[in-house]
Amino acid sequence: MKKVEHSGYYKGGQLFLNNKQRFVEDGKQMPDCDVDVIVKKKGRATSPQRRYYFGVVVTEITNRMIELGNDVDKELVHQYLKSEFNKQPIHNDGGEIIGYVGGTTTDHNIEDRIEYIDKCIDFAATVLDIVIPPPSTQSQIFPEYNSKVLRVA
Repeated sequence: MKKVEHSGYYKGGQLFLNNKQRFVEDGKQMPDCDVDVIVKKKGRATSPQRRYYFGVVVTEITNRMIELGNDVDKELVHQYLKSEFNKQPIHNDGGEIIGYVGGTTTDHNIEDRIEYIDKCIDFAATVLDIVIPPPSTQSQIFPEYNSKVLRVA
């Protein structure tokens, strides 16, 4: 079944859709069926989370991939991690999934970012055989970083 997602905002207790016409059109394409409607607050990932992800997680995975003989940089590794752990389906006209792309991590909320980072760290441990240190230990391992800056939560 096709998954339909739309964005919007609440103001004064009322829901406003960013593209109401698209929402209406998508609704017309849906077969008669039961649906779940989920409203999820889009809080953004914290700046320390982003710094930890790019400065530690992506950096360590990039370094390990280079050690293993891969010609990668941080951006390529970031794109790879998104395609593995933040997959977004691509559908054909019939709603059938025909492939996946890496979805954006820019609009992750705090919980989404924690889950995504955990998947990346698990991948590093199980596939690349490296341990990514948790954010709370950064000041001990990388004294040039301020632990207050790298605290994730």
